[in-house]
Amino acid sequence: MAHILIIGGGLAGLSCGYHLKREGIPFQIIERDERPGGHCKTEVKDGFAFDQSIHILYSSIPHVRDLITRELLPNNLAVQDRHSYCYTNGTYTEYPYQAHNHGLPKEVIVDNLLGLIEATYKGPKKKPENFEEWIVDTFGTGIARNFMIPYNRKVWAWDLKQMNFDWISERVPRPSVKDVLGGALDKPSERLGPNRQFWYPQRGGIEALPEELAAPIAGNILLEHTVRVIDPIAKTAVVQNSDGEEIVLDYDALVSTLPIPALLKLMTPPPARTMPAMEDFKYNVVHTVNLGLRGPDLPPYHWIYFPSDETVFHRISFPHLFSPWMAPAGYQSIMCEISESSQKPCRSERLIWDCIADLEKVGLIGAHHEIVHRSMTTLDPAYVIYDHRHRENVDTFHQVCNAAQIFPCGRFGDWEYLNMDHSIMSGKQIAERIANRVKSKTNLITT
Repeated sequence: MAHILIIGGGLAGLSCGYHLKREGIPFQIIERDERPGGHCKTEVKDGFAFDQSIHILYSSIPHVRDLITRELLPNNLAVQDRHSYCYTNGTYTEYPYQAHNHGLPKEVIVDNLLGLIEATYKGPKKKPENFEEWIVDTFGTGIARNFMIPYNRKVWAWDLKQMNFDWISERVPRPSVKDVLGGALDKPSERLGPNRQFWYPQRGGIEALPEELAAPIAGNILLEHTVRVIDPIAKTAVVQNSDGEEIVLDYDALVSTLPIPALLKLMTPPPARTMPAMEDFKYNVVHTVNLGLRGPDLPPYHWIYFPSDETVFHRISFPHLFSPWMAPAGYQSIMCEISESSQKPCRSERLIWDCIADLEKVGLIGAHHEIVHRSMTTLDPAYVIYDHRHRENVDTFHQVCNAAQIFPCGRFGDWEYLNMDHSIMSGKQIAERIANRVKSKTNLITT
């Protein structure tokens, strides 16, 4: 029977192990932290619970819906209608911005509508060559200028002209001119987008999900162990524990949820000279400033988008509204997200104070609020950057790895903008590929 080594105990790695166990295939998960979960961890300090940046659950994938709602969290999920807004021109309009212009200054509404009409009904179009051109081509110059371009520059911290757009079409609602006209004339009557209704754990924060995913396979998870070297020829991995002791593990197939640059760094010798270099895989970093406070009620919104440079953050969320468990009774909480990259560095040592100042600037907190908790977490990497060679580099990397019986998966193994449900499916699909080959007694190599 093949033995499978899984590097990384985040959602994808846990899902792979969870589904391999169902198939009766031996495996071992190597996780460097003291508990599994990856980016889906929740930290509790001073009575406040904060996820590592905003996380919500929703899915149109039947298997994931059943797995989460019936198997993992059947008694620990609250279903909520999304209340999210965009802050522009000193005004809060409901998300998505492009469909809800009611309340904006008249000149902005006219600019947005005329641009959308022109983009929709003008003659034959030239195919966009980059992400920024796709935004203008899809939504028109007004919506692009007043929200889409500045917001995306903040969240990606990257030049949009250096990004492609083959990943975006299913993620951004594209309303009709009729919908946009209606959303300009009156308040919205319905919410748009796949996350218009979402789930969130009533207890435990988002970490409740990986906790339940890990529970039935806990005996197969080696915590506080770090992979130091992978030999793809000998099919071995050198693993170090928290005391610095090293062991060598053999494997028949290796599943990696590591970021591609990190995996490349570990492979000695590299499996092929044609492999892309570490610097070919672009990404950004997201810092999340966490604040716990008491005082006047904050807006009853789950999260708010901020495209303007008047704030250092591009999005804020209110964990106490996701679940009362996230903050002590009588207190409230705010999470502020700030992106940076090699193209747009930031002064991380100043971010907590910059966020507090900007929250005051836009009127969300004031003198009557007492901040009783301050902290910051950093996701590095956070989002993969879809530069113009993204698909070519990722496909080449996967082909070479698969030939060496190394199977990347998850957000950073697939090097894709995966939501949690897609990360779970990524792990499941790798488990199924391995199981099919084991059961058919064929080589594990997949091309």
